Amino acid sequence: MSVTLGARMNPSAVLFETRALDCIVALVRYSANAPIPRHAHAEDGVTVVLDGAVVEETRRGSATGTAGWTALRPAETVHVNRFGPAGAYVLGVIPDVDMRGILSDEWLWSDSPVAYRAGLRFMRHRVAANDSCVDDLADLLATFTNAPRERPTTRRMRMVRERLEDPDAHTSVSALARETGIHPVVLARQFRTAYGMSPREYRTLAMARRALQLLVRTKASISEVAHACGFADHSHMCRAFRRWFGWSPRLATR
Repeated sequence: MSVTLGARMNPSAVLFETRALDCIVALVRYSANAPIPRHAHAEDGVTVVLDGAVVEETRRGSATGTAGWTALRPAETVHVNRFGPAGAYVLGVIPDVDMRGILSDEWLWSDSPVAYRAGLRFMRHRVAANDSCVDDLADLLATFTNAPRERPTTRRMRMVRERLEDPDAHTSVSALARETGIHPVVLARQFRTAYGMSPREYRTLAMARRALQLLVRTKASISEVAHACGFADHSHMCRAFRRWFGWSPRLATR
């Protein structure tokens, strides 16, 4: 008898489970502050944190992933998990065994916006029974392949990213360039090299990510959330959701 991914992950609830690219994929909810004692899995595992916080400890170190973070856990990695005060929603993937040797053999947590977007798009296309979900899953897993390694990120690029994520900052790329002492064109090129998108695109993604969390956690209207997250209006946020996630913010309020 086959064992589902949900059973292997010790979840509070499995909200859906499916197969794509011969991988098992599930949307899983974990309860607030729930601990999972020391354990290991016989298969590789990829996790996309959609909301809440996940703490993972291994002999290689400890990592905390919040919304937007993704992780690769090679087979037989002994680890302990805990979840934050709001619990966590994660997209969990057990890759096909034929991917052994293609995926990295290192335990890795990453805040790659490209991987996060691929996970969200997979959910949207899978729910709509759209074959594009296979491409989305391939894009997600490709961020954990052996080559190329994640590009090194400079201190200045990390600072730019933090400024773009700040909900109270509305700094232009030109202003960020002045702060960092880099020409705007050079800043844009270096940021895209580091994070796979332009600073302007990343700011919109960060706004949409905050909006998604508010829509899931609160009863605020779409218009209220749009205003709180820095969008010009309801329509602006809807366009951002469709571009980055592939679905309407109304789906997050159901």
